[in-house]
Amino acid sequence: MLRGTAAEGKNQGLEAVRGLLSLAVFGAHCWLVFVAPLDGDAVSDAHLAVNLVARLAVVFFFVVSGFVIAQSVDLNRRATSGFSGPNYFVARCARILPPLLATVAITWILYVVLLYLGWTFVRWGAAERLVYVTFPGEQLQAIASLTVFGDLLGAR
Repeated sequence: MLRGTAAEGKNQGLEAVRGLLSLAVFGAHCWLVFVAPLDGDAVSDAHLAVNLVARLAVVFFFVVSGFVIAQSVDLNRRATSGFSGPNYFVARCARILPPLLATVAITWILYVVLLYLGWTFVRWGAAERLVYVTFPGEQLQAIASLTVFGDLLGAR
């Protein structure tokens, strides 16, 4: 069993599980972009298996992350003899937003450069069949619901 807690209170085992789950999602995205076009974007058993693994990895990542965040709040509460929601929120944003914004910027720049060079890797028709590409309205609805239950139950 993965165990161990760092001096600052992070459970290294859970962090490792989160890392492996995020690598599974990353691998699925790589499959979609680099491997799927090689077989003509056919909806194969391997394609469906990769899609299933990615979806399960996302669900488990959120479950583990919820537990990690609860532990973090509890450690924060114990260390400060109380808990300030606004202070915790600001500290999390200060930690999470810089790498997130840098990743979005790098991805956008890479997309623009590849688009300018005429290098496209994804055949969108096949991607849409597997629900890899969604409409912004659906994405906003999913974000607003703050849940994955609709996806698990097959609701649209």
